Amino acid sequence: MATDISSSTRRLFRSLIYLAVQRCRIAETLCRLSVSIRCFRVSNPPFMRISISDTGVGSSLVEFQDLDRGMCSVSSDKWDGMLSITTTGIRDKDIHNYHLNLREALTSKSRLNTLPPTCKNHGTFSGTEVCFSTAEEDNIDDFMAWVFPFVQKIFLLKTPNLAVDLTVEHTENLGLRYNHLHQETDDIYLPLSLSNNERLLLSLQSYVLRHRNALDKECQLCFTSRDNLKFGTGVASNIQNVRGSGRIVEVAIVITSVQSQCCLWRLNYATSQVMYFQEFTPFSVSQSSIDALTSINWQNYGLRLREIIMDGDGNAVLEWVDMPSFGYMDIAIHCYHQRYPI
Repeated sequence: MATDISSSTRRLFRSLIYLAVQRCRIAETLCRLSVSIRCFRVSNPPFMRISISDTGVGSSLVEFQDLDRGMCSVSSDKWDGMLSITTTGIRDKDIHNYHLNLREALTSKSRLNTLPPTCKNHGTFSGTEVCFSTAEEDNIDDFMAWVFPFVQKIFLLKTPNLAVDLTVEHTENLGLRYNHLHQETDDIYLPLSLSNNERLLLSLQSYVLRHRNALDKECQLCFTSRDNLKFGTGVASNIQNVRGSGRIVEVAIVITSVQSQCCLWRLNYATSQVMYFQEFTPFSVSQSSIDALTSINWQNYGLRLREIIMDGDGNAVLEWVDMPSFGYMDIAIHCYHQRYPI
């Protein structure tokens, strides 16, 4: 079944990314989403300062009202529940500053504290930045091992008019060191005429050619030609409650032929990975998608499904019985509304 076993910090991080992406979608202009993480490893306990900023439309603050679900299970010495929010709209004369305490009840007057605004000095821009500090993650390296693939998945979707970057600063005994992750320019400036389904297919192909992002570039040993890839796409159209709500479900499938000579990145051909995106953001695979995958008569395609399990990144892994040795298969599912869902 589809479950989310990640920490509260990871759930909050994903939720804040989700909200930032939606604000950029509303703007309908070229926007930047920047993630900055400062890791204080020499502190006791070690903690992180996480900032997520975007140049989309300003925040109405209403979108943050559901963020307290499950967040307060973290002890107060690990996280005080405080979010620092800075936001402004394109027509606003000021930059608005707030402190939002997720540990306070929705009806509490001390939940939201309005701070003095900052004058924009006749500037014309919009955007939002949300910051918080947390010591919940006992092993910062484990969090980094999760966050980098997460941001890479945002790259994969090739969302129109959205540039994404990640910067990590490590404070250690020997000084500072930095890690950077930037989206490729070609992904940002894809033709706007490309449909979201076509972008999803391009994303999955890139993911497969790089051995599920294990490599920085396409593997030339395994993929001397794209003729080795067989692919297809589909859009949910026969589910009344999906279409009736203005919701779209798109699917892309890539099947890769096994080469006589290939590198060691792919040794297990008996599994297929399913990536799931919701509203242009990586999410754990939904239960409805798990049910749909289970209901498929795979034997019509020469396959026998053993079981579906969830990996640590929220992907579904399809385990096959006696998988044919012709190759392996990867699947991507994207569920979204045509317009901003809130």
